[in-house]
Amino acid sequence: MAIGIAMAYRTVPTTAIKLIAGQIPTDLAIEERTMIYERGAGSRAEARRMLFTKWQRRWDEYEGWTKVFVKDLEKWVSRKFRGLDYCITQALTGHGVFGSYLKRIGKQKTERERAQERLGGITAENIAECLQKNEVSWRAVTDMLRGIIGKKGKDERERQNRARAEKNMIGA
Repeated sequence: MAIGIAMAYRTVPTTAIKLIAGQIPTDLAIEERTMIYERGAGSRAEARRMLFTKWQRRWDEYEGWTKVFVKDLEKWVSRKFRGLDYCITQALTGHGVFGSYLKRIGKQKTERERAQERLGGITAENIAECLQKNEVSWRAVTDMLRGIIGKKGKDERERQNRARAEKNMIGA
């Protein structure tokens, strides 16, 4: 379900895509509800704190690309501004037409240096804060990411067309 919600590739790590989609891990949701059932409705806030503490601990151990954008998962899940789409999900997961991903799947050499230049004053250290600061900042970063993804998508389509043309010339 998370893949559909976030419009992600099926190869995206479950840990990352569930967070991006705002889906609480099932075992933690069960633990939270069990705690509320056993201790009563008055324990909702405590149960929610327990859930986020455990989930954050797991997230801190996660080493995927998405961690560049999301450091504090409670802030991420509780933000009021949303707006995920295919391009933003590609950027948040690193699964898409990025040089590092294309290199890993054997399609292209890395373009990490060029992508880093395009980010300008936004760095790996501050992009999570920029995404969660406020809606204006969210829009600025996501518009930039859409632009990058759009360009990368166009470049990838052009690369595929050139490869097809070369293959057709060889076969002709």
